[in-house]
Amino acid sequence: MHYSNDKSIKMKCSTSPLPSNLSVCVDAGQSFIYYAVGHRHEVNLVISSVDGSNVVHKQITNKEPAVHYSRCIMQVRLLSIAKKIIAVITSRTGVQIFDAETSRALFYHPIADAKIAEKAETYGRGICCVDDCMILVGTHAGHILNFLVPDKGTKLQKVHLAATITDVHKEAIWAIESDGTRVASSDETGKIVVWQLVGTLLDVQRVIPGNMSPCTCLALWKNLVVGGFANGQLCVFNATEGYLAAQVAAHARWITALHVAKNTGHLLSASEDTFVQVWQLFTESPEIKHYEAVPVRDVQLQGACFVDDDGRAFGCTGYDQTDITFFSCVG
Repeated sequence: MHYSNDKSIKMKCSTSPLPSNLSVCVDAGQSFIYYAVGHRHEVNLVISSVDGSNVVHKQITNKEPAVHYSRCIMQVRLLSIAKKIIAVITSRTGVQIFDAETSRALFYHPIADAKIAEKAETYGRGICCVDDCMILVGTHAGHILNFLVPDKGTKLQKVHLAATITDVHKEAIWAIESDGTRVASSDETGKIVVWQLVGTLLDVQRVIPGNMSPCTCLALWKNLVVGGFANGQLCVFNATEGYLAAQVAAHARWITALHVAKNTGHLLSASEDTFVQVWQLFTESPEIKHYEAVPVRDVQLQGACFVDDDGRAFGCTGYDQTDITFFSCVG
Protein backbone atom coordinates (compact mmCIF):
# COMPACT_ATOMS: atom_id res chain seq x y z
CA MET A 1 0.00 0.00 0.00
CA HIS A 2 1.30 3.43 -0.98
CA TYR A 3 -0.36 6.86 -0.91
CA SER A 4 0.67 9.51 -3.42
CA ASN A 5 -0.10 13.21 -3.45
CA ASP A 6 -3.31 14.08 -5.29
CA LYS A 7 -4.88 17.43 -6.19
CA SER A 8 -5.87 19.74 -3.35
CA ILE A 9 -8.90 21.92 -2.67
CA LYS A 10 -8.35 25.58 -1.84
CA MET A 11 -10.43 27.03 1.01
CA LYS A 12 -11.47 30.65 1.54
CA CYS A 13 -9.81 30.83 4.96
CA SER A 14 -6.91 29.08 6.66
CA THR A 15 -7.01 26.30 9.27
CA SER A 16 -6.98 27.20 12.95
CA PRO A 17 -4.80 25.17 15.37
CA LEU A 18 -7.55 22.91 16.72
CA PRO A 19 -7.55 19.12 17.18
CA SER A 20 -9.43 17.10 14.56
CA ASN A 21 -9.83 20.24 12.45
CA LEU A 22 -11.14 18.46 9.39
CA SER A 23 -14.52 16.78 9.21
CA VAL A 24 -15.69 14.78 6.20
CA CYS A 25 -19.16 13.47 5.42
CA VAL A 26 -20.57 11.83 2.28
CA ASP A 27 -24.20 12.54 1.36
CA ALA A 28 -26.77 9.74 1.32
CA GLY A 29 -26.70 9.47 -2.46
CA GLN A 30 -22.89 9.08 -2.50
CA SER A 31 -22.74 11.96 -4.99
CA PHE A 32 -21.12 14.71 -2.95
CA ILE A 33 -18.50 14.93 -0.21
CA TYR A 34 -18.76 17.65 2.45
CA TYR A 35 -15.64 19.05 4.14
CA ALA A 36 -15.61 21.37 7.17
CA VAL A 37 -12.63 23.21 8.70
CA GLY A 38 -12.71 25.76 11.52
CA HIS A 39 -11.13 29.21 11.21
CA ARG A 40 -11.50 31.66 14.11
CA HIS A 41 -15.26 32.34 14.30
CA GLU A 42 -16.07 30.87 10.86
CA VAL A 43 -16.30 27.43 9.25
CA ASN A 44 -14.90 26.70 5.80
CA LEU A 45 -17.52 24.45 4.21
CA VAL A 46 -16.62 22.79 0.93
CA ILE A 47 -19.05 20.63 -1.07
CA SER A 48 -17.37 18.62 -3.80
CA SER A 49 -18.51 16.03 -6.30
CA VAL A 50 -16.86 12.66 -5.74
CA ASP A 51 -14.53 13.14 -8.72
CA GLY A 52 -13.68 16.69 -7.64
CA SER A 53 -14.91 18.27 -10.86
CA ASN A 54 -17.58 20.39 -9.17
CA VAL A 55 -16.66 22.31 -5.99
CA VAL A 56 -18.83 24.76 -4.06
CA HIS A 57 -17.48 26.94 -1.24
CA LYS A 58 -19.56 28.21 1.66
CA GLN A 59 -18.88 29.78 5.03
CA ILE A 60 -20.82 29.40 8.25
CA THR A 61 -20.33 32.22 10.75
CA ASN A 62 -20.70 31.73 14.47
CA LYS A 63 -23.44 34.19 15.33
CA GLU A 64 -23.72 33.60 19.05
CA PRO A 65 -24.91 36.53 21.16
CA ALA A 66 -21.44 37.00 22.65
CA VAL A 67 -18.39 39.20 22.35
CA HIS A 68 -16.00 38.53 19.48
CA TYR A 69 -13.33 36.49 21.29
CA SER A 70 -15.85 34.10 22.85
CA ARG A 71 -17.29 33.27 19.40
CA CYS A 72 -14.05 31.57 18.37
CA ILE A 73 -14.80 28.05 17.20
CA MET A 74 -13.38 25.18 19.25
CA GLN A 75 -14.53 22.35 16.99
CA VAL A 76 -16.76 21.62 14.01
CA ARG A 77 -18.14 18.20 13.13
CA LEU A 78 -20.25 17.14 10.15
CA LEU A 79 -22.87 14.53 11.04
CA SER A 80 -25.32 12.59 8.90
CA ILE A 81 -28.70 12.28 10.60
CA ALA A 82 -31.80 10.99 8.80
CA LYS A 83 -30.06 11.41 5.41
CA LYS A 84 -29.41 15.07 6.22
CA ILE A 85 -25.92 16.50 6.80
CA ILE A 86 -25.61 18.94 9.66
CA ALA A 87 -22.67 20.94 11.03
CA VAL A 88 -22.33 20.95 14.81
CA ILE A 89 -20.14 23.82 16.04
CA THR A 90 -18.82 24.41 19.54
CA SER A 91 -17.30 27.61 20.86
CA ARG A 92 -16.28 29.02 24.23
CA THR A 93 -19.88 29.75 25.14
CA GLY A 94 -22.23 27.44 23.23
CA VAL A 95 -23.24 24.68 20.83
CA GLN A 96 -24.84 25.43 17.46
CA ILE A 97 -26.32 23.19 14.77
CA PHE A 98 -26.56 24.27 11.13
CA ASP A 99 -27.99 22.67 8.00
CA ALA A 100 -24.80 22.04 6.00
CA GLU A 101 -26.57 22.35 2.65
CA THR A 102 -28.33 25.66 3.28
CA SER A 103 -26.16 27.04 6.15
CA ARG A 104 -29.38 27.70 8.05
CA ALA A 105 -29.15 27.76 11.84
CA LEU A 106 -31.26 25.04 13.45
CA PHE A 107 -30.38 25.00 17.14
CA TYR A 108 -28.40 26.78 19.84
CA HIS A 109 -27.57 25.80 23.41
CA PRO A 110 -25.43 27.90 25.76
CA ILE A 111 -22.50 26.34 27.61
CA ALA A 112 -21.47 29.43 29.55
CA ASP A 113 -22.36 33.08 29.82
CA ALA A 114 -20.03 35.45 27.95
CA LYS A 115 -19.14 37.21 31.20
CA ILE A 116 -18.08 33.90 32.73
CA ALA A 117 -16.10 32.99 29.59
CA GLU A 118 -14.24 36.28 29.94
CA LYS A 119 -12.86 35.25 33.34
CA ALA A 120 -12.67 31.44 33.07
CA GLU A 121 -11.70 28.80 30.51
CA THR A 122 -15.03 27.57 29.13
CA TYR A 123 -15.71 25.70 25.89
CA GLY A 124 -17.33 22.77 24.15
CA ARG A 125 -15.12 20.09 22.62
CA GLY A 126 -15.79 16.52 21.49
CA ILE A 127 -18.77 15.92 19.19
CA CYS A 128 -20.41 12.75 17.89
CA CYS A 129 -23.74 11.28 16.80
CA VAL A 130 -25.17 8.06 18.23
CA ASP A 131 -27.74 5.91 16.44
CA ASP A 132 -29.36 8.80 14.52
CA CYS A 133 -31.13 9.94 17.67
CA MET A 134 -28.51 11.54 19.90
CA ILE A 135 -25.81 14.19 19.63
CA LEU A 136 -23.12 14.22 22.32
CA VAL A 137 -20.96 17.24 23.13
CA GLY A 138 -18.20 17.46 25.74
CA THR A 139 -17.34 20.50 27.83
CA HIS A 140 -14.47 22.14 29.72
CA ALA A 141 -15.91 20.85 33.01
CA GLY A 142 -15.80 17.19 31.96
CA HIS A 143 -19.54 17.10 31.36
CA ILE A 144 -21.15 15.37 28.40
CA LEU A 145 -24.27 17.06 27.03
CA ASN A 146 -26.81 14.60 25.65
CA PHE A 147 -29.05 16.17 22.98
CA LEU A 148 -31.94 14.06 21.71
CA VAL A 149 -33.16 14.37 18.12
CA PRO A 150 -36.86 13.38 17.85
CA ASP A 151 -38.06 10.73 15.41
CA LYS A 152 -34.61 9.48 14.38
CA GLY A 153 -33.40 12.85 13.20
CA THR A 154 -36.38 13.93 11.11
CA LYS A 155 -37.18 16.89 13.40
CA LEU A 156 -33.87 18.66 13.80
CA GLN A 157 -35.61 21.88 14.81
CA LYS A 158 -36.85 20.11 17.95
CA VAL A 159 -33.48 19.02 19.29
CA HIS A 160 -33.41 19.33 23.07
CA LEU A 161 -31.01 18.73 25.93
CA ALA A 162 -32.13 15.46 27.53
CA ALA A 163 -29.35 14.96 30.08
CA THR A 164 -25.99 16.19 31.30
CA ILE A 165 -23.52 13.53 32.45
CA THR A 166 -21.40 15.05 35.21
CA ASP A 167 -20.07 12.22 37.39
CA VAL A 168 -17.64 10.27 35.18
CA HIS A 169 -15.06 12.69 33.75
CA LYS A 170 -13.64 15.21 36.20
CA GLU A 171 -11.38 17.00 33.71
CA ALA A 172 -11.99 18.73 30.36
CA ILE A 173 -13.27 16.51 27.54
CA TRP A 174 -10.98 16.21 24.52
CA ALA A 175 -12.79 13.78 22.22
CA ILE A 176 -15.98 11.74 21.83
CA GLU A 177 -16.44 9.06 19.16
CA SER A 178 -19.13 6.48 18.39
CA ASP A 179 -19.54 3.30 16.38
CA GLY A 180 -23.13 2.15 16.27
CA THR A 181 -24.36 2.25 19.86
CA ARG A 182 -20.89 2.10 21.42
CA VAL A 183 -19.32 5.41 22.50
CA ALA A 184 -15.88 6.38 23.80
CA SER A 185 -14.89 9.64 25.47
CA SER A 186 -11.51 10.97 26.63
CA ASP A 187 -10.27 13.80 28.80
CA GLU A 188 -7.34 15.98 29.86
CA THR A 189 -5.79 13.25 32.05
CA GLY A 190 -5.88 10.66 29.28
CA LYS A 191 -8.76 8.72 30.85
CA ILE A 192 -10.96 6.91 28.35
CA VAL A 193 -14.52 5.84 29.14
CA VAL A 194 -16.39 3.27 27.02
CA TRP A 195 -20.18 3.62 27.01
CA GLN A 196 -23.11 1.68 25.60
CA LEU A 197 -26.36 3.28 24.48
CA VAL A 198 -29.31 1.69 26.29
CA GLY A 199 -32.56 3.24 25.12
CA THR A 200 -31.80 6.94 25.34
CA LEU A 201 -29.28 6.60 28.17
CA LEU A 202 -25.53 6.03 28.13
CA ASP A 203 -24.32 3.24 30.40
CA VAL A 204 -20.65 3.07 31.47
CA GLN A 205 -19.08 -0.20 30.28
CA ARG A 206 -15.41 0.35 31.03
CA VAL A 207 -13.17 3.07 32.48
CA ILE A 208 -9.57 3.06 31.25
CA PRO A 209 -7.31 5.09 33.60
CA GLY A 210 -5.28 7.92 32.12
CA ASN A 211 -1.51 8.38 32.04
CA MET A 212 -1.73 12.16 32.70
CA SER A 213 -1.14 12.98 29.02
CA PRO A 214 -4.27 14.34 27.29
CA CYS A 215 -5.99 11.87 24.98
CA THR A 216 -6.58 14.32 22.16
CA CYS A 217 -8.47 12.06 19.73
CA LEU A 218 -10.20 8.69 19.51
CA ALA A 219 -11.18 6.05 16.97
CA LEU A 220 -13.42 2.98 17.33
CA TRP A 221 -13.27 -0.14 15.19
CA LYS A 222 -15.02 -3.39 16.03
CA ASN A 223 -13.85 -4.30 19.56
CA LEU A 224 -10.98 -1.81 19.64
CA VAL A 225 -10.65 1.71 21.04
CA VAL A 226 -7.67 3.69 19.76
CA GLY A 227 -6.45 6.76 21.59
CA GLY A 228 -4.03 9.39 20.27
CA PHE A 229 -2.13 11.27 22.97
CA ALA A 230 -0.37 14.59 23.39
CA ASN A 231 2.92 12.76 24.01
CA GLY A 232 2.79 11.19 20.52
CA GLN A 233 1.74 7.76 21.78
CA LEU A 234 -0.88 5.67 20.01
CA CYS A 235 -2.64 3.20 22.32
CA VAL A 236 -4.96 0.39 21.28
CA PHE A 237 -7.35 -0.93 23.94
CA ASN A 238 -9.79 -3.82 24.05
CA ALA A 239 -13.16 -2.07 24.34
CA THR A 240 -14.85 -4.88 26.29
CA GLU A 241 -12.13 -5.70 28.82
CA GLY A 242 -10.33 -2.36 28.84
CA TYR A 243 -6.81 -3.78 28.69
CA LEU A 244 -3.98 -2.22 26.68
CA ALA A 245 -3.47 -4.38 23.60
CA ALA A 246 -0.75 -2.35 21.86
CA GLN A 247 1.21 0.85 22.37
CA VAL A 248 3.22 2.63 19.70
CA ALA A 249 5.50 5.68 19.76
CA ALA A 250 3.74 6.94 16.65
CA HIS A 251 4.72 10.62 16.46
CA ALA A 252 7.30 13.10 17.71
CA ARG A 253 4.69 15.71 18.71
CA TRP A 254 0.99 15.95 19.62
CA ILE A 255 -1.33 13.60 17.77
CA THR A 256 -4.04 15.92 16.46
CA ALA A 257 -6.32 13.53 14.55
CA LEU A 258 -7.31 9.88 14.18
CA HIS A 259 -9.66 8.34 11.63
CA VAL A 260 -10.50 4.74 10.77
CA ALA A 261 -11.87 3.30 7.52
CA LYS A 262 -14.75 1.15 8.78
CA ASN A 263 -14.71 -1.44 5.99
CA THR A 264 -10.99 -2.22 6.12
CA GLY A 265 -9.63 -1.16 9.51
CA HIS A 266 -7.11 1.24 7.99
CA LEU A 267 -6.20 3.91 10.53
CA LEU A 268 -4.82 7.43 10.05
CA SER A 269 -2.92 9.34 12.70
CA ALA A 270 -1.88 12.95 12.06
CA SER A 271 0.42 15.10 14.12
CA GLU A 272 2.08 18.47 14.45
CA ASP A 273 5.29 16.63 13.46
CA THR A 274 4.20 17.01 9.77
CA PHE A 275 3.49 13.29 9.23
CA VAL A 276 0.37 11.27 8.57
CA GLN A 277 0.94 7.68 9.63
CA VAL A 278 -1.13 4.93 8.03
CA TRP A 279 -1.82 1.79 10.07
CA GLN A 280 -3.80 -1.44 9.85
CA LEU A 281 -5.92 -2.60 12.78
CA PHE A 282 -6.60 -6.26 13.56
CA THR A 283 -9.06 -7.89 15.94
CA GLU A 284 -6.36 -10.33 17.08
CA SER A 285 -2.74 -9.88 18.15
CA PRO A 286 -0.87 -7.96 16.88
CA GLU A 287 -3.72 -5.44 16.91
CA ILE A 288 -1.86 -2.81 14.87
CA LYS A 289 0.63 -2.79 12.00
CA HIS A 290 2.37 0.18 10.42
CA TYR A 291 1.88 0.65 6.68
CA GLU A 292 3.33 3.99 5.66
CA ALA A 293 4.56 7.38 6.85
CA VAL A 294 3.23 10.15 4.59
CA PRO A 295 5.13 13.45 4.96
CA VAL A 296 3.37 16.78 4.46
CA ARG A 297 6.38 19.04 4.37
CA ASP A 298 6.53 22.07 6.69
CA VAL A 299 2.90 21.71 7.77
CA GLN A 300 1.75 21.31 11.36
CA LEU A 301 -1.13 18.95 10.72
CA GLN A 302 -4.44 19.65 12.47
CA GLY A 303 -6.83 17.23 10.80
CA ALA A 304 -6.89 14.08 8.66
CA CYS A 305 -9.80 11.97 7.42
CA PHE A 306 -10.40 9.20 4.93
CA VAL A 307 -12.90 10.23 2.26
CA ASP A 308 -14.37 6.74 1.91
CA ASP A 309 -15.00 3.74 4.16
CA ASP A 310 -12.38 1.63 2.37
CA GLY A 311 -9.50 4.02 3.02
CA ARG A 312 -8.58 4.50 -0.64
CA ALA A 313 -7.90 8.24 -0.19
CA PHE A 314 -7.59 10.79 2.60
CA GLY A 315 -7.42 14.53 3.08
CA CYS A 316 -5.49 16.55 5.66
CA THR A 317 -5.27 20.13 6.88
CA GLY A 318 -2.50 22.12 8.55
CA TYR A 319 -2.18 25.18 10.72
CA ASP A 320 -2.43 28.46 8.78
CA GLN A 321 -2.84 26.55 5.50
CA THR A 322 -5.69 27.26 3.06
CA ASP A 323 -5.56 23.87 1.31
CA ILE A 324 -7.13 20.51 1.99
CA THR A 325 -4.35 18.25 0.71
CA PHE A 326 -5.35 14.83 -0.63
CA PHE A 327 -3.47 11.55 -0.99
CA SER A 328 -4.71 8.54 -2.97
CA CYS A 329 -3.79 4.88 -2.68
CA VAL A 330 -1.88 3.62 -5.70
CA GLY A 331 -1.15 0.04 -4.65
